[in-house]
Amino acid sequence: MSYRVLIAAPSQELAADLAETVAAAGAQAVGTVTSEAQLREQLGALDADVVLVREDLSPTPVWPLIREAVTAKPYLAIVVAARSGSAEVLAQAMDAGARAVVELPLQVEDVATKIMSAGGWAQTMRRVIGGEREATTSAAGLMVVLAGAKGGVGTTTLAVHLALHSAQDDPTRRVCLVDLDVAKGDVPLYLDAQHRRSILDLAPVAQDLGPRAIADALYQHPSGLNVLLAPAEGEFAERLTGDQVAAILTGLRQRHDVVIVDAGAVVNEASAAAVELADEVYVVTMPDVPSLRGVRRAVEMWERLGLRKEEAVQTIVNRADKRTDIQAETAAKIAGTQVVETRLPAVFRGLEAAANQRDPELAQSGWTSKLEQLAVELRVSSQRPLSSRQQRAARPERAARERRAKGGRRRAVTTDDLATADEGQGTIELVGLFPILILIVLLAWQAVLMGVGAHYAANSAAEGARAAAVGGDVRSAAEQAVPASFRRGMQVSSSGTTVRVAVRPPLFVPGARSLDIPLRASAGQVSER
Repeated sequence: MSYRVLIAAPSQELAADLAETVAAAGAQAVGTVTSEAQLREQLGALDADVVLVREDLSPTPVWPLIREAVTAKPYLAIVVAARSGSAEVLAQAMDAGARAVVELPLQVEDVATKIMSAGGWAQTMRRVIGGEREATTSAAGLMVVLAGAKGGVGTTTLAVHLALHSAQDDPTRRVCLVDLDVAKGDVPLYLDAQHRRSILDLAPVAQDLGPRAIADALYQHPSGLNVLLAPAEGEFAERLTGDQVAAILTGLRQRHDVVIVDAGAVVNEASAAAVELADEVYVVTMPDVPSLRGVRRAVEMWERLGLRKEEAVQTIVNRADKRTDIQAETAAKIAGTQVVETRLPAVFRGLEAAANQRDPELAQSGWTSKLEQLAVELRVSSQRPLSSRQQRAARPERAARERRAKGGRRRAVTTDDLATADEGQGTIELVGLFPILILIVLLAWQAVLMGVGAHYAANSAAEGARAAAVGGDVRSAAEQAVPASFRRGMQVSSSGTTVRVAVRPPLFVPGARSLDIPLRASAGQVSER
């Protein structure tokens, strides 16, 4: 993947030197010309993004030729190789319509930076002018923008999972995820990404963006996915201009096969630049009227601003359900756009662990299978989606690979971990309830002892009354009818023909101190003569 460069030099030897430098810079030399006449002949059938022309192509100044070429091909980017990069030469080049000046002898880093910037501009102009959309897509990476109809519709979740899937299903595909929700980007929370650089670090050098600057700013996920993060301090996002964002996205497209942009739900300079440059724009919504009207408002605003026509925007329905009032046809009418065929189901619990544990691998297989279908439909994945059974079989291996790649820094949460956590929670609750259970058992046992004590009191009174009837020892007869553990504090009295007994049951354990609750019983004398 590289920009196409036509080289114009006064001799084949000098042209070969330029071609070698262009190749080292990562671009593709598609031809050489050695005179003004040859360059004019090539303008009619030119298949290039950039013309790298030496200042000494002809004995006369090259500026009128550049002006003529730019007039004939408005989307053609001219880069001038001059002996001096002075302000005067730069002013002449810009006045003629050139995009940049590189100083001789050429430096690979300088050439790479200037060609990347000029080539990105040229391809953007081709799309805007409407001549060569397919050529643009083939020369630079596919850029897909996901914007939210409103907050909370799942735009970031969708962008993260799509980017990860695109990077994982083809290891040779270079994928970049851009968090362009610059005021409150949440991509790091989904990927457990910790990086000190963000898109703000590229802003000052956006117009002269080099490979090293891009590489330093990107966070590389263990899966191979590159991520350009939003600034940690959202209040600094206003420093980012639309021109800077356009230049940064152009540089990323040059070095990646797929660029997925999370544009958030707010229309600002950054998101507007992304919408204008993108190959495909999708608005993420839920199947409810407020969200769908949000889609319509966003699309109409983009069209009023000249960023995107209504027919060039599609809608992705998230959290779809067959039981909802609004289905696909109704959603398309309310939103005013075409709705993609794949709809993502509402699986809050299926994504809960993935979000909370910052590990997208924990997403439920039913949801990820739908996501894979969507990735194919959006052209960010070329492989056929796995079946649910294949995905379940592959999940342990992917999770293990992810843990090894992270070097043990954070272990993924498994079902066994969750079961262990539940068991631990149950143990803690049982420990807390244990004293209460013991107290209940003791009270029940004390009630049994009191019932037994009442029985012993009644039996003791009857035995005492029988002894009184035959002239025996009343107290001795009453005490003999009661076990020793119940005799402590026992009271026996008789008056007339009645014997009264009061028994105090032991406290919890026989032989322990007596409970200060007397259990009374009485019995009358019966003549046995």
